[in-house]
Amino acid sequence: MAHYRKNCITIFVTNKCNISCTYCLTGSAKNGPKKVIDVDFAKKGIDDFFAASASRHIRFYAIGEPTTEIGLIKEIMAYAKEKAGPALTVELQSNGCFSEEVARWIRDNVDIVWISLDGPPAAHDNLRVFRDGRSTRSLVEKNLAFLLQRQDMVVGLRPTITPLNIDRQVEMIEYFHGLGLKAVWSHHQFEPVGEAETFEQQPVAKVDLMRMARGYLVARKRAEEFGMFYGNFLAVNFDEKCSIACRACLPSPHLTVDGFVSSCDMAFSGKTLLQDLLYGRWDSTSKTIIYNEEAMERIRSRNLANLPECCECEAASNCAGGCLGEALYETGDMFATRADHCEAMRFLARNLVRNRGRFPYNHP
Repeated sequence: MAHYRKNCITIFVTNKCNISCTYCLTGSAKNGPKKVIDVDFAKKGIDDFFAASASRHIRFYAIGEPTTEIGLIKEIMAYAKEKAGPALTVELQSNGCFSEEVARWIRDNVDIVWISLDGPPAAHDNLRVFRDGRSTRSLVEKNLAFLLQRQDMVVGLRPTITPLNIDRQVEMIEYFHGLGLKAVWSHHQFEPVGEAETFEQQPVAKVDLMRMARGYLVARKRAEEFGMFYGNFLAVNFDEKCSIACRACLPSPHLTVDGFVSSCDMAFSGKTLLQDLLYGRWDSTSKTIIYNEEAMERIRSRNLANLPECCECEAASNCAGGCLGEALYETGDMFATRADHCEAMRFLARNLVRNRGRFPYNHP
């Protein structure tokens, strides 16, 4: 479905992480003081979201790894369940490195879980490691096998495309098929976004998006042979026409560990370099969230009608300017676009059939 239809409330549970990925999006953010979200803030955010939206979908995410604070997840989920009843759906995005006890709880209580796995093994083992340098793959594979025992839960993979696996996407799909997976959404490696006061840009090898797109087409065909779904973020809106790129443009609330509301995973704290994506602040004294209506309206205005660079693009209605966070970070302007993104997206638009009905899985 058009990505904006995935309207949910995202709760950044913590900045603590139990592994050390070489390409971590948050840069140095999680190296500072360890933080967890204020439970009262999370509960109030849920109240406000349920009051403003018909959606009853909550999503647990983190700057680090959400399951390191499984107790908080349980408490917040119990509150949401009390408010939403049987309509509640729960999604978790995780690195897959958790105990058997946590795996059992996830299997029994979560509706959708996306695990980060960057196979083939030769790639993953050099990208996603524990802090002592050991690969996380064996533990992730074990937990995936356990979760796949539950037939009515969506268990999907969210690999990051890097220079190590960009030309091995077919091999990646074959590896995932061997693990029994049916749902895969990939996203290209992105430069760490960090926080304004502590961020030091580290050199990151830029992913050639056209090269990724060409490899994706071949790997997608391989996935179809296996009866798998393989999506890529460049084509996230290819199933349905849209005028906005994603839920960030609604804006969909993302509650940060330091008490701010942002519209995007990339704006994960009040010190974010992407200040235009912040539109709310938790007041712990009054136990209310103070929303900035002007900021919300500006975010909502990021649509095709206000994107001059998109007016002549033949695929604009299946892109709507692409990722808001990436565009803002790369250009400094939320109404601008990335040239390399546009080129790769148009290539895919020419080579894939669009608007044939909603995808079976939403992008994480």
